Amino acid sequence: MKKILFALVFGIMSLNAFASFPAKKSGSSVKTEITTSETSSALDYLLYSDDEMLIAVLLCIFLGSFGVHWFYLGEKAKGKRRLFTFLASVALAYGGIFTLYAGLISGGVFSLLGLGMYYAGIIGLVINWVMTIVDLINIVSD
Repeated sequence: MKKILFALVFGIMSLNAFASFPAKKSGSSVKTEITTSETSSALDYLLYSDDEMLIAVLLCIFLGSFGVHWFYLGEKAKGKRRLFTFLASVALAYGGIFTLYAGLISGGVFSLLGLGMYYAGIIGLVINWVMTIVDLINIVSD
């Protein structure tokens, strides 16, 4: 992300104001000139080398709870763990709702078990969302 911002600022400055300028050493007649084509190729390199990171950031924002960004980056073990965490948390939350409902109907101990399962599922989902935000920060800061 830092490279993209640097490239945009550098690209705007170099293409608008400093497209071609001479640089002279004192006491020398050597003239070095930077043209727009050299600047554009450096700018293109900086912009397009971060395509993988940009896609990973977008995947993390929109599908981060499922761990899709880890699969994209080649970290399949982390992606599987994130997907398992999400699915287990959802299963616990929905299982808790059904168990709570069954406990309320029958008037038994199942209502307490259902409440515990529901809260465990919600805590798992919150932990998964926090881990997604941490992943997003790590991807952007690289």
